[in-house]
Amino acid sequence: MRLLIYILTIGTLFISPYLIGQDINSYNVNAILNVDNKTIEVKQIMSFKNTSSFQLNKIFLEDWSNSYINNETKLAKRISDEYSRSFSFAQKRQRGFTTINELKGNNIESWNRYNSQLDIIEVELNDSMKEGESISIELNYTIKLPDSKFTGHGYDGENFFLKNWLIVFSNLSQGRWLKQSNLNLDDQSLKESSFNINFSFEGDYYLISNLNKRKLKSVNQIKSVELFGSSINNVRVNLVSEDSFKIIQNENIKIETDIFKISDHLEAKIKFNRVSDFVTNYFEDIDDYKLLVSKADYDSSPFYGLNQLPSFISPFSDEFLEEVIFLKSFVKNYLNRKINLNKRNSHWIYNGLEIFLINKYISKYYPRVKFLGRLSRFGLIKNYEISKINFNDLFLNYSEYVQRLNLHQKDDQSSEFLTRINEEIASPYHAGVGLIYVESIIGEIEFKNLIKNVSKINSRLELNNLFTNFSKTDLSWFIYDYIGKRQSIDLKIKKISLNNFIISEKNNIELPYSVGLLKSDSIVYSKIFNKTGKIEIPEIDFDYIAVNPIIKLPELNRSNNWIYNKSNSNIKPLKLKFVGDLENPKYRNIFYRPEVTYNLYDGISPGLNLINRGIKNRPLSFEIFTQYASKEEALVGSMNFRYQLNNEIKNNYSTLFNLFYTTNHYEENLRYQVFSPSILINIRDNKNLRSNVKKSISLSM
Repeated sequence: MRLLIYILTIGTLFISPYLIGQDINSYNVNAILNVDNKTIEVKQIMSFKNTSSFQLNKIFLEDWSNSYINNETKLAKRISDEYSRSFSFAQKRQRGFTTINELKGNNIESWNRYNSQLDIIEVELNDSMKEGESISIELNYTIKLPDSKFTGHGYDGENFFLKNWLIVFSNLSQGRWLKQSNLNLDDQSLKESSFNINFSFEGDYYLISNLNKRKLKSVNQIKSVELFGSSINNVRVNLVSEDSFKIIQNENIKIETDIFKISDHLEAKIKFNRVSDFVTNYFEDIDDYKLLVSKADYDSSPFYGLNQLPSFISPFSDEFLEEVIFLKSFVKNYLNRKINLNKRNSHWIYNGLEIFLINKYISKYYPRVKFLGRLSRFGLIKNYEISKINFNDLFLNYSEYVQRLNLHQKDDQSSEFLTRINEEIASPYHAGVGLIYVESIIGEIEFKNLIKNVSKINSRLELNNLFTNFSKTDLSWFIYDYIGKRQSIDLKIKKISLNNFIISEKNNIELPYSVGLLKSDSIVYSKIFNKTGKIEIPEIDFDYIAVNPIIKLPELNRSNNWIYNKSNSNIKPLKLKFVGDLENPKYRNIFYRPEVTYNLYDGISPGLNLINRGIKNRPLSFEIFTQYASKEEALVGSMNFRYQLNNEIKNNYSTLFNLFYTTNHYEENLRYQVFSPSILINIRDNKNLRSNVKKSISLSM
């Protein structure tokens, strides 16, 4: 039976009528899936052209299917580093690997697995390949698919989800092979290539792919589907037992998606057209695409917090959730297809543009949706700051939250060195908020021209130059300081006379910023300044002067961005709030929390706890807990003053000074008092935040 299939499809290995000439690499593949054994038998001819100016003595191939073979691969070690033992203790049948039966070509001397990278193949050549020369490699190999629970790719019960499954040429960039191993970062960076695939399988499966499907053949209960596409940098194939995917297309883009479960076909098409038109407009894109836009893409990188609640208590409507899930999945797949950079090293532009486009879309079509959704209208919390912020504010607030905990990392480094919270949340949100800020400085038209050029470049140097060589405004701070350093930005305004102020930045970073004058919560004057230092404002009546009152960057201390003008001492009004909240820089915020405790000698002791710390961390915090001991008819309680000094450069990343006092009774009319100062010094390797090794030195009385 298999011989019959090979005879019927052998032409795809030698003839590729659908391949487009401009692609450097091409792949002709015949693949047969064995459903019972979870294996794929592959016969493949792959062609490579040396477009570099260097002579090549070796060629490197990436075989990510072999990254599941044992506990010694980089993938296995990374999964283990993130406190997951699922892979380490997996059964042999759950693991994946590649068995290469044959690898040959006219100019090939030998091949082997490359050093400790078991998913990289090194091919030695007999004669060096000069610029413009090509080589074809014939492969015969078997893929044992892994359980999809490890990375989302492989088999899941009866279904199959294939991504990064073929043996492909590693990317040759500026004369250097990338040789990137699978790290479960969804970032395989390949040259755009042409693919012709004949995929065969048994059973009643629906085949979904980001490639075009030409026709289906069926011989002796074996189905074969011809897949083809050009300018492809990743091949995805899903075989599912239930047809939950819809095909929708417009003039330029065709998608297969399983996200629209609530909308009918007409509503789904309207939403698809609105999203695709909005996104492609930023690139003035008229190219034709076929994309696979799946719910699994969103689930691998969801909006943090949005997916934590079950649907029946979600504060957002099902229609809104469906559209933003599609939006995020579509933008992710579109950018992966549109931009052709080393995704591991330039992850910030992929993730940053994704967050930027999502932000702009929601601002345009859902400007009134709040961070807490319908909950923001409830009487108990509607006056809280967290209920007033918009949905898009989650990007700034989550980024700032991680930054104030001193857990953040610089964006301008390979994503393999990012911790999980930075890779999934803090770094994408930080980069996206930065791009939103850049647009606010240079304007929408200039920003569109800037990012339109991102799709035309091929190296990180060219990407940097787009910003550093921007002629109309100095954007070098964005590359060198904002994404290029770990030090947080912290702008501060100080009054020196009636209409004169000084703006400073704690790390002496020069960046553009806006200054606004507010009267009755409305901006009556606004101006952009390009350098810190002394500024002068017009003589008009205002309540507050603020740095970046509308479009903000993540900062360590936002309170020092605002000055209250209706007080001779410029002391801000005091605001008391129940429990905790996001800080409002217009006020001095104190949070109160009624509490009741009981012990044998004091009896029932109601009290009030006063706290100056809200949801986000702040350097100086205090907690004053005053109680009335009903049995002793006296005041008891505790006080705790804490000052945390964070260091973003050195290994001594945090020093905590703590002053604690408490008093209660231990007998009738006998009181004890505890006064305990302490210092806690926390140490880690500041160059490797992924390390699980941390040390502490504690001194206390």
